[in-house]
Amino acid sequence: DHPQALFNKSALHYAKGEWYECLDCYEKVLKVDACNVDAMLNAAQIHHAILKDDCRARELYIKALGVNEECVGALLGLGMLERRLGNADAAEEALERLIKADDRNVLGLAELACLRSELRGDAAGATDLSEPPK
Repeated sequence: DHPQALFNKSALHYAKGEWYECLDCYEKVLKVDACNVDAMLNAAQIHHAILKDDCRARELYIKALGVNEECVGALLGLGMLERRLGNADAAEEALERLIKADDRNVLGLAELACLRSELRGDAAGATDLSEPPK
């Protein structure tokens, strides 16, 4: 199977809510092209947002960062995952790396602001983005 055909097939499975069939398509893409970041990110997002398989999602986000250390999708996904799990330091690190890679990424800025607000225990972090990432 050609990777593009597998992506198209995965979209059909996704539309039907056939998550495991969708993941199977991405695994086949990765067998043909082990560095296909799009397949890694799509699979990670299904594991993270739909199946709540945080361990596998984290593995895939980290694998994508191994291919491209500034991968915005992987950094955002990893930051959101770590924040949801209460791993503030890991979330902040991923989100700060994201903002360094793409300082206009609205989702990354918002996640980082919310995280800082949670860490401060007030709403100040939600509006104070003047503090640059470390």
